[in-house]
Amino acid sequence: MKPIQSILFTTDFSHTANNALVYAQELAKSVNAKLYILHACRIPNASTAAYPAGYYEAVNINELKLEADKKMGQLQHDFLFSPAIEYECITLMGPASEVIGEVAEEKQVDLIVMGTRQADGLLEWLGSVTSDVAEKSTYPLLAIPHNAQFSIPKKFLLTTTLSKHSSLNSLDQVKELVQLFGAELDVLYIHPHGKEFTPGQVRFQTALENFLEDIPHHLHIVAYDDVSEGIQKYVTQNEVDVLTMIPQQHSFFAQLFRASKTRHMLFHTHLPLLLVQD
Repeated sequence: MKPIQSILFTTDFSHTANNALVYAQELAKSVNAKLYILHACRIPNASTAAYPAGYYEAVNINELKLEADKKMGQLQHDFLFSPAIEYECITLMGPASEVIGEVAEEKQVDLIVMGTRQADGLLEWLGSVTSDVAEKSTYPLLAIPHNAQFSIPKKFLLTTTLSKHSSLNSLDQVKELVQLFGAELDVLYIHPHGKEFTPGQVRFQTALENFLEDIPHHLHIVAYDDVSEGIQKYVTQNEVDVLTMIPQQHSFFAQLFRASKTRHMLFHTHLPLLLVQD
């Protein structure tokens, strides 16, 4: 089992981010990992209408950096005054998703943690920066809702397509976390009513069972036509601590982005969302 030795937490100094920082600290403490706390200071885009012509030539990059450093200092004063973990604060200039990717690569982190806010759909819930990182990063990403509080996870829920195109290697990260916390793994497939399983899905189910045989797990196949509502019903009726998805392999993950805002309440949840890469 590969230990989690370093965690990258990103902040915009919002209340949502501050809550996620507390979560990240407790997580780092529980696994004895170093915590990198990053703020990417965005240089205003010259095409943004809110800024007058000529403003960008006058932007003092040093002033922006000093202001970011000041906010980071306040963050340390408020949340890191008596740390029980090793940590390092970083402020850098540049587009947030690019800076996050560069720092994650430089520090070779094992996990990225970001805060999310209450919203009526996946895209709004994650936010544009988190969504971009989820799409492009090769590192597992843990998205922390604004009202989540840390506790040692006992049950992970993995949603799957049971697709032959799915890579079992991508689930190594999930297995590692489940083993690390001595937790259990529920695997959930929302299957449309009346639809036959393909031979590939049947074979993949067998391969998945074999792959997970060394950790406590259960496979649940639930007949439900609406994926988001099916997941929501499951997490409501069962004790789950972390919801896990693999964005690149899920057709229904894309469906959640397009889902009707008024119908889907999944992203009002308090559950952290773990996104691992295929």
